[in-house]
Amino acid sequence: MTSRIVVTGGAIIRDDGGRILLQRRSDYGDWGLPGGGMEPGECIEET
Repeated sequence: MTSRIVVTGGAIIRDDGGRILLQRRSDYGDWGLPGGGMEPGECIEET
């Protein structure tokens, strides 16, 4: 069995009213926090 580490990043973004920004995922339509996975050659800050 081969192990693989997947690096991801996400954010909680709130406005002055305390509302939290959500995005609808394009792959299966669920709502979640904005974020994504690291692309090859990308540094952690760019992710």
